Amino acid sequence: MALILTNEDVEQILTMKDCINVVEEAFIDLGRGLGVNIPRTDVLIPSPRSGGLTYYPKIMAGATQRSRVFAVRINSDLWADDTERMVRVSIESEAQNKFCALVLLYSIDTCELLAICHSGFIQRMRVGATGGIGAKYLARKDATTVGLIGSSWQAGAQLLALHEAMNITHVKVYSPNRERRTSFAEEMSKVLGVQVQPVDTARECVKNVDIVDLATSAREPVIDGKWLEEGVHVHCIQPMELDNGTFLRSNVVVSNVRPFGSAGEYPYIQVFNMGEVSRERQNIPGTPHLSVNWNNTPSLSELILGQVEGRTADNQITLHLNNVGVGIQFAAVGAKVYELAKEKGVGKEIPREWLLQTVQG
Repeated sequence: MALILTNEDVEQILTMKDCINVVEEAFIDLGRGLGVNIPRTDVLIPSPRSGGLTYYPKIMAGATQRSRVFAVRINSDLWADDTERMVRVSIESEAQNKFCALVLLYSIDTCELLAICHSGFIQRMRVGATGGIGAKYLARKDATTVGLIGSSWQAGAQLLALHEAMNITHVKVYSPNRERRTSFAEEMSKVLGVQVQPVDTARECVKNVDIVDLATSAREPVIDGKWLEEGVHVHCIQPMELDNGTFLRSNVVVSNVRPFGSAGEYPYIQVFNMGEVSRERQNIPGTPHLSVNWNNTPSLSELILGQVEGRTADNQITLHLNNVGVGIQFAAVGAKVYELAKEKGVGKEIPREWLLQTVQG
């Protein structure tokens, strides 16, 4: 029997500790040749509907021998042109604010579909876990304080992961909306059991902290590299949050994965544009504003395996760039979710015969 697992199902069984463990193992397996990652593929297809809509699916896939699953993550999105850049819109349904994004898990032993999962909570946790792993290997060992830019759902996952991976005792948080950052600070203080303090500016947020974490949806830099103090570790959940000064000041720079081909405009993503959506309006994370040679930027796998040097001095500035999602993350986390769901009796079953056929192809 295959399972259908909702975000609510996943949230009740998946812990950040489990997520960090399996994601770290996945990067180790990838570095040892025991995992495979298919580069993210973005497709832009003009919608026949009015309003400048674009159908914008995004696909990631990967597998590891350890997980024994092949995972495919598909975001099936509609994006609207707001004259500056594309913005995601909800699908038409009886209930508003609905989105379609799924993770499919296949057994590499039997070839059968094991599960269909909502991707939202898995997405949140795997991004958070990856940031926590980067801090574990790049932040100073005595790091205890965090400056967090952002107060979104993803920002919360960053704090959960840092609290799990490091000995965090104090957090400052900034986002432009005062009410939102205040409520976020109150909520996360209760969740973590440490003080989370809202502050009024981004500059104040990154002052006198050991770790700077950027967790926003911004398409422009949210900090100035000149603000960074010696010894700090910086992490971002997407590259457009960073300014070039942060790169230039960083002594050690690590990204999730190396480019899959030549480091051109999209060094980590395969893009197929059927329509006439200009580069400026696409929502594809790019790095034209950063003077970085991506082919010379080591991967998180190489760092974990000790194949490249990480931090070698307490006064160094280190940077971990969550440059792109990686299919093996979904394989690792998805396999753990499936294991826990079977163990705890969570999810809805799909009859096996509905998913198998008597002909090939």
